[in-house]
Amino acid sequence: MGLPAFVSKAQSLEATYLLAPATAASALTNLGTAGGSAELKNGASLVEPGLIDGGALAELDGTNDLVLTAYSPFVIGSSRTFCGLAKRDASASFDTLFGGKAESLAPLLRIGSGNQTLEWWPNDTNLTSWTSAWPGNAVTVFWAMTWNDSTKQAELYINGVSVGAKANTGSFPASPGVLQVGARKASTDPWDGKQFPFAVFGKVLTAGQITELNVSITAEEKAGGLPLAALSSRNRIVNP
Repeated sequence: MGLPAFVSKAQSLEATYLLAPATAASALTNLGTAGGSAELKNGASLVEPGLIDGGALAELDGTNDLVLTAYSPFVIGSSRTFCGLAKRDASASFDTLFGGKAESLAPLLRIGSGNQTLEWWPNDTNLTSWTSAWPGNAVTVFWAMTWNDSTKQAELYINGVSVGAKANTGSFPASPGVLQVGARKASTDPWDGKQFPFAVFGKVLTAGQITELNVSITAEEKAGGLPLAALSSRNRIVNP
């Protein structure tokens, strides 16, 4: 049995850290090269069927649910690409796609309260934003953000299309904490909705590579409309 297309494509591009639901839909697996796996915290659960057929995804309640990892990608002077699939249920509060666990200066990427504006904070102090860039609530979105900590340049992609490269004046802090999916700090600004899979690349991917990742997610997979076997038989899942 193959893996969902996004997971296979991310592996082919050598994701440094690739967090995906395990087959049993009861655990999470790191398929990348970074050490450590992850655990669901504070009542976060895996649900199936999910946004991608054949794999569960995390249901986060917007209260304190999150996914805690043992990996910290927030290295001073590094280059990174963060990406994944997400579905936002409501916009009444801030929703964090990912962040650092540190209580002070934790990096984060979140959507604004009462709006659909993406905010990137490399250190909880210096802000870069993309106004109204998130497509809306109850919509499955493939998002990606590249960050060069040396040049302090960020670029956001929504469904494979760039919505702008922007400069920031900050960089990663010395003690950012480990990566969390769906929250920052202990459980601040928790995600309300679904996420997974989630990948971190140890480089800035090109626009073409990000488009490839997006194209690997078919409309049927996003909608959860076809069983895994059907997708496999139509060559929409590639064995790693």
